[in-house]
Amino acid sequence: MWGYIDTAGNTVVPFRFDFARPFIEGLARVEIANKFGYIDHAGNEVVPIIYDYVGDFRDGLAIVEFDEKYGYLDTAGNVVIPIKYDDGWDFNEGLAAVSIDGKWGYIDRTGKEVIPFLYDEIWQFSEGLAAVKLDGKWGYIDTAGNVVIPFKYDDARHFSEGLARVLQNGKWGYIDRVGNEVVPFKYDAAEAFSEGLAEALKNDRWGYIDRIGKEVIPFIFDCTSEFENGKAAVKLDGKC
Repeated sequence: MWGYIDTAGNTVVPFRFDFARPFIEGLARVEIANKFGYIDHAGNEVVPIIYDYVGDFRDGLAIVEFDEKYGYLDTAGNVVIPIKYDDGWDFNEGLAAVSIDGKWGYIDRTGKEVIPFLYDEIWQFSEGLAAVKLDGKWGYIDTAGNVVIPFKYDDARHFSEGLARVLQNGKWGYIDRVGNEVVPFKYDAAEAFSEGLAEALKNDRWGYIDRIGKEVIPFIFDCTSEFENGKAAVKLDGKC
């Protein structure tokens, strides 16, 4: 069973949950018998434990799943965007990605459809742009739905520190916010930039590159992680 303790080790919320997550925006996700809801710091059920899935609150809204449909709640547990979508993501930069009948679009915090349901796959907005897939290729749109980077990539990910990793002809590289190739397409895998460095894979070994593509930490690792507070966890001489 899961519960919550304070910094002195005192139990402040009893151990009665099958799973529990940290508090975010004053509420925590909890699970009992494969159903999810939210509690406050006193352990009160602010949102009943009735949902098949719940996400973290972002700016006062959280995605929930009920009977295989998705919608959004506020921190009082009110359904503010109807539970009618086939799938959905958390809100990010004021918009949430949702799907109906196999197509994806974006809604705002009032539930208004601001970017039409046109896309086959999409990512959340990051740094004002989102990667979206149309007719088998990926490109990027802005929050108004304008195409700012053409649909020409085989795969694409979110922007981080001004760069996004994209796939072309089986290799990953990085582009800037207007689509310029900043790091050549030569890596077998690549991750987002963090603290000025990104993990990349070459010849079955991981290393780190900087924002201009210079390989600043040798490609000798079996596993890597992103830098945080100046440090990254890495693994040598063993499978991940």
